[in-house]
Amino acid sequence: MILVFYILNTFVNADTDSDTYSIIIVAGQSQAEGSSTSRVNLPDDSDGFYKRNYSAADSATKFWWAGADGKGPETLEDYLRLFFPNNGIAGWSQSGGAGAGDVGSQRIKTLVNGQTRSGYAGNEFVGPEYGIARSLYDKGRRKVIILKVSYGFQSLEQSNSPAIPWDWNIHSTGKSYDKLKSEFSKLTSYIRDDLDAKYTVDGFFWTQGGTDTIQPSYADNYKENLRELLLAARNDFQLHPNAHIVTAKIAYQQCVDHSFPLIGIYCGIPWGKNLEPLEFAFEEILNGRGATVQPAYVSRLNQVRDSIQEVADDYSWVDTMDVGDQPRAWDFVHLNEVGQLTVGKRFTNMYKFPYRVDEANVVVGSQVRTPTDFDGDGIANNDEDNGNSCSSGIINNQNGSTDNNGNLGDDDADCDGFPDYLDRVNGVGSGL
Repeated sequence: MILVFYILNTFVNADTDSDTYSIIIVAGQSQAEGSSTSRVNLPDDSDGFYKRNYSAADSATKFWWAGADGKGPETLEDYLRLFFPNNGIAGWSQSGGAGAGDVGSQRIKTLVNGQTRSGYAGNEFVGPEYGIARSLYDKGRRKVIILKVSYGFQSLEQSNSPAIPWDWNIHSTGKSYDKLKSEFSKLTSYIRDDLDAKYTVDGFFWTQGGTDTIQPSYADNYKENLRELLLAARNDFQLHPNAHIVTAKIAYQQCVDHSFPLIGIYCGIPWGKNLEPLEFAFEEILNGRGATVQPAYVSRLNQVRDSIQEVADDYSWVDTMDVGDQPRAWDFVHLNEVGQLTVGKRFTNMYKFPYRVDEANVVVGSQVRTPTDFDGDGIANNDEDNGNSCSSGIINNQNGSTDNNGNLGDDDADCDGFPDYLDRVNGVGSGL
């Protein structure tokens, strides 16, 4: 009990020289979750990036998570059960456990105790958040909170398949995208109302797409579905005008090349011939012919990869990365611990993160920039959340008033694209 109180009290009071939190969002399916990884297997490396299980970044970075409750299908046997009634409905778990409810002080955790894994205490999944946290910490950034919502095997296409109870389509009601919106609202309300602090949303990392390669219609619609999701996300999650969305290209060629003939199991994605209606490649699995009997699968894989690239090409605030070079876990589908760390680090290097000052003052000429006044204009960060926004909206016509809403990234009195807390001058340019 004493230890729990100390951890929570430390979160509220630590780094009191800065009262602005930097939110990073991670979302997607099983690669975002970190399937087939364990925190105890995090590597040790002397180069300062790969660190043991408990690094300074892991305990300094705060974590708010919602994801699969472990009751969904993960193996071929689990999927076969979907054909029978009363198979059980997959649901959601969350940081802090079910008993935490929506109490922010119980939901907010650190990386080392945030993503609980039923039956595996102390051996939680490792997603890209570990690489993100460690890289940002090494860059000197503090007060980072990673919000992650992940659910394995969920498509971006709207789906009625029993294998996909929580698709990510923005037009679906009460599913994964709505879950992310709900969790974002709870987290930002906690920061604003309980901690009496401010925040900026400095990045969004999306890693998903494997399930949409199974069915031709899903793959055909992926580009437009992704475009809609990213446009909605930039607004719904109040991204800073300088923040980017980074997408990871799915890369399952290792799975295709090393499936049944080499490891004695079918490697996951090409199990399915169809999702609506649900069909499996029974003959191919039994005969051990691997993914080579489904050449159309490889074509759909490339179709989804191309869609991810094309959407990134269309928007200056969207970047994409390839992860095909990264090592896989035993199933040849999911990244292992080293792969997750590297992919998270790549995300932090894809664009220039919004400026902030952490811990020590920064003196530039006559300017003194501080952790409570990032632009050194003599107006505290807290006092620049004043609702002075352009009619066009600094974050894509955000709905509702921005006055004292907690978000510093949506107030722009002179309409020059620089939010007030990073703008020293009244007119074009920031003066920084």
